[in-house]
Parts: sequence; C-alpha cells; structure tokens
Amino acid sequence: MTQIPRVIADSIVAIGSQSPENNSEWSPDATGFLYGHSIRRSEEGVGHDVYLVTARHVFDRARHCFVAINGLARSPARAWRLELADDREGAVWTGLEKEDLALVRISVNQFEEAGAQYSVLDDVSHCTREKPTGNAGDLFEEGNRVFVIGYPFQLVQPPSRQYPVVRRGTIARSRNFQEQETILIDCEVFKGNSGGLVMHFPQPFTRNGPNENAELRVMGVVSRTYMTVTNGVYESSDICAVLPLWHLDSLIDEHIQRFGPVKPATVT
Repeated sequence: MTQIPRVIADSIVAIGSQSPENNSEWSPDATGFLYGHSIRRSEEGVGHDVYLVTARHVFDRARHCFVAINGLARSPARAWRLELADDREGAVWTGLEKEDLALVRISVNQFEEAGAQYSVLDDVSHCTREKPTGNAGDLFEEGNRVFVIGYPFQLVQPPSRQYPVVRRGTIARSRNFQEQETILIDCEVFKGNSGGLVMHFPQPFTRNGPNENAELRVMGVVSRTYMTVTNGVYESSDICAVLPLWHLDSLIDEHIQRFGPVKPATVT
C-alpha cells in the first residue's frame, strides 16, 4: 500500500453487527473511517472532534455496532462495541435523509490506551472539502484516477490483523453534481464497501503546465453502486455513486445542533 498514505489507511475501520446466532460474535457489514473535524487551532496544533463515519443503513435500527481496529506492532485486531442509542436519548447518531451517510461522535481515548493502531483523518490536511460554486469537474476532472478503500466480501476476521482492500478506477461523471449531489466513478465495488473512502489523484499535468496540486486526497464516501440484472442475477455495473466530503460539514453541524456539546458515544 505504498501509494496510499498510512495515515489514511489507518483511519479505515471495519464495521459489523451482532451475530443473530451468537451474542458474543459479530459479522462485518460495511466500512467506516475516523474523521477529525477541526474545532480549534493554536500554537500547540489543531484540536479535533472525532467522528465515526459510515453508511446510514449500518446504523439504522441498531442499538450498537462493532468496530475492528488493529493493534500496534503487528498485534491482532480487536473488535470494539460502540453504543448507538441509550434509553433516555434514543439514537445518538445523525444521518442524511436522502443519502446513505451517517456519523456518530466518539472518543479515541480507549484506542490510545489499548495500543490500537489507528489514525484520525484530518479534515484539512488529507481531504478535499470545498464545494465548487460552478462545475465540480473543475475540481474532480472526469478521467482522473480514483482509489476505493474498504472491506468488501466480509474480509474481516478478528482477532487476525485487518488489511483494507484497495481498488482503482476513474471519475466517470462530475459535471452535474449540482443536481445530483453525487459524483459517479467507474470502479467495481461490492457489499461491504459502503461507507468506505474514495481518494482522487488529479492529473500531474494540465493545459497550463505541471499541476502543483497533484497529490492523493480523500474526495468522498462510497454511497451506492448501480446494478444490472441478467437472467435474474444481479451484477455490478462498475458505476458507483460517491458523496463528496462537503456533505460531512453540514451533517456535523446538524449533529451538534441536535446533541450539543455532549459526551461522545460509549466505546467498550
């Protein structure tokens, strides 16, 4: 994974639900990532509120989920239980109404104390969050390379170490984002990739010469894939919808308005 910065790879987590057959076991359903929303800047650095971001259908009707994170020094992964609801407040997460995206604020203190190998995706240093005022193609040019990173096909089996799967594609359509609010990519994704990150790599050269901003950055979140049906069998069309990261800013604002400066969701 030499082309994917380690700080991005280590922010990716596998998310699952409790097994109906065994309360002590869980099965992976989707991908998520740890996102740091800047709240203050000083000479000592940047302070963040940390959110777990994933697909909304992972949180819907669930009171808790499990998050798998590797240990340091090649030690095994551990599945952490994250409470998504409490008896008094109900659901403690926030999601978009029309798109498959949700988040919940968490504390990473337990990960730190347990020696987990994780990173928090910095919303300034690693992400493209600006919403274009005109054509999204000016920012995400069609034909540019993209990488999808996540855990398809339930490729998660703690306590073994977890390694996300990276797939490569291209931006297929970005010019009509104002109407659709999503960007289409040509990349085969599967069950389990929902909620995973999509990174883009601008062309190193433009009509005006070398592109000084040609660096790998996170552009959005896997939302859904378009399927074809052949003889009653569903197959991936290789076209996937991506929600750009600017959706997260409004979703975080909504989360803060709903819950205020409350303590993060419980992680055990």
